[in-house]
Amino acid sequence: MRHVAKKITDLARKALSAEDKPITLMIIAAGVAIAIFEYWGFLENKRVEVAYKHVEQWESDQYQAAFSRVAADIRAFEQEAHDIIPDDLGEAALATARLNYTQNKIVENADGRLGQDLDLLIYFFDKLSVCVDRGLCDGPLLAQFFEGHLERLWIYSTGFVASRRGTIDGYGSLAQAYRDRLIQNNES
Repeated sequence: MRHVAKKITDLARKALSAEDKPITLMIIAAGVAIAIFEYWGFLENKRVEVAYKHVEQWESDQYQAAFSRVAADIRAFEQEAHDIIPDDLGEAALATARLNYTQNKIVENADGRLGQDLDLLIYFFDKLSVCVDRGLCDGPLLAQFFEGHLERLWIYSTGFVASRRGTIDGYGSLAQAYRDRLIQNNES
């Protein structure tokens, strides 16, 4: 960035010392345009860099282990639902009943490790939402990496989030807003 400022300063000095003022103004305008273009590129590169840092964080052992444990718990609860809920309900009702059972089991187990893992993951998506909203991260890049993970997590954790909101005002609201924007972007 300093080299860009130095280029502009040098250009301005040379242009101001020239005798023909219209040429001076054209050179200054060109220099400013180049500087703005380079600064915009610098900011875009920074957004991509910050986005990749979030991807690297997600791929760390801590987050992968938490997501794997949550997924394993969800599969176990789904199997319980499959074993307990009779198949004679009709396809839509059966799917809804099994989902509700799984969501309720997650809420029942919210005080243990499962709750801690979900807190960690939801907070991660809250941070992604802020990063994208403030233009600090490359939104489309993050959407490619995280949309599926967030959607799968959100389907099962809505009851958990609602129960946490009883004690923590606004819990998961940024992650929910981020998910809603991803869905809306896919529909348009």
